[in-house]
Amino acid sequence: MTPAQGEKIHQLRMKLGLTPQQFGRTVGATAVVVARWESGLAEPGWLALVRMRRAYGVDLNWLMDSGNFRPDYLREATVRDGKLVEVPVKASRETEHKLIGDYRKLNEIDRSFVRMVLETVGTNSKRLKDKTSW
Repeated sequence: MTPAQGEKIHQLRMKLGLTPQQFGRTVGATAVVVARWESGLAEPGWLALVRMRRAYGVDLNWLMDSGNFRPDYLREATVRDGKLVEVPVKASRETEHKLIGDYRKLNEIDRSFVRMVLETVGTNSKRLKDKTSW
């Protein structure tokens, strides 16, 4: 984990108002392990990342990017019921149509994989399951 990614975990924990022990308990780690993540000396495993996503609603793309992906993510998000709630961003109609077109081109195995990924990160994939005619 890069120092930038560790800093993001620290910022997330602070935004949520949690101690390292409280944060770690939820994601299956000790306070010492959380401190190592935050300092960039260790990185969370996939199970811990999925738990962060499910418990706190964090965008894993933002968290794992060591660059400048969505730099205002935490500032724009609010905390409600212990989870991050993002300010809704509407995708452009053109982008939405392109994504649907790309999805339609996939074979059934790849579509299944896409649905599994969406479910794993907590995204509402009901729309994909229900619209098999895409």
